Amino acid sequence: MYTHWGLGGSGPRLLAVGWIIVVLALACTVLRYFTASKVRGRWRWDFIWAALAWGPGAFCIVTYTFAILNGVGNDMANVTYTNVFNAIYYIFITLYAGLIGITFAKLSVIALLLQIEGPLQRRRRTALYVIAIFFSAVNIFMIPLIATQCEPYQRLWYRYLPGSCPRQTLANQLATFQGFTTSVTDLILALWPISIANSLSAPLAVKIKICLLMGISTLPGIVSIIRTTVIPEVTATTNVTEAYANFLMYCALEFGLISILSSIPVLRPIFERTWHKLRYGGQHDDVCDVEITYWPNSEPLPQNTSRKKNAARMEVISVNIPRALSNPLEDSASQKKEDV
Repeated sequence: MYTHWGLGGSGPRLLAVGWIIVVLALACTVLRYFTASKVRGRWRWDFIWAALAWGPGAFCIVTYTFAILNGVGNDMANVTYTNVFNAIYYIFITLYAGLIGITFAKLSVIALLLQIEGPLQRRRRTALYVIAIFFSAVNIFMIPLIATQCEPYQRLWYRYLPGSCPRQTLANQLATFQGFTTSVTDLILALWPISIANSLSAPLAVKIKICLLMGISTLPGIVSIIRTTVIPEVTATTNVTEAYANFLMYCALEFGLISILSSIPVLRPIFERTWHKLRYGGQHDDVCDVEITYWPNSEPLPQNTSRKKNAARMEVISVNIPRALSNPLEDSASQKKEDV
């Protein structure tokens, strides 16, 4: 049977952008598996959610590809009616899978922030849980509403079927609301580390690095804002294959950027180790691994420092410290001994 593909227009660009961002995101997740997937022999929740995101994420890039091959990005006049119907079908399948994938990816960010906060910051942890429940509920509720906006449901992509779409306006309004809430939560989660760094007893340079490492997560929020502004254009035009091009690309960018940028803070040690090896030609290792326990609103103490009885509740994370630099943690511990 002969299959006519509708690839054209901006379709090749969409394929390139989508696959590049997804391959980079997958590479970051694989690196997390080998370097930052466990703490004290137990799986980290931020990695678990990041890995779960790749179930719908992998399915999403496949349907994304089929949507473009059937004409998304091409002018509707240059494709067949069969291509148009298939393209719309794959667009909505991509949206369903993308909503689940983005939800899991953002839950990975929440889990990472919860780990940084520690178990004693109850109010801040509660706020993070509320944010997670809110955006998860909005995203998951979108799926049945989009799928059932038309009667029969097949009319969503095959408009020649007799019937109507009584909930189409509501679905479009909720899609705009979902885009707005996604943007707001992305910005909140990106700026959250600033409040954490402010309470740390650390040099200003360290605080700035923490804010920059986590703050770059504002990019998915910016992409979400742009995606939301495209929704009226998509719903108003009759040239659906061309109109959905940018919208679909922004969806792929949002998922990929969340996966990549949420991996950077936990992968920073391996990047630094690689940089030092390249810089010094592998002659000597300038980076050592140190496990540090972070005590809320106090100085960070080395793991071998005597702890109180409830110290078992504290989170231990692995960081890398250049040997060439003086260790402020050891200096702090030495100073405390002298004071005693």
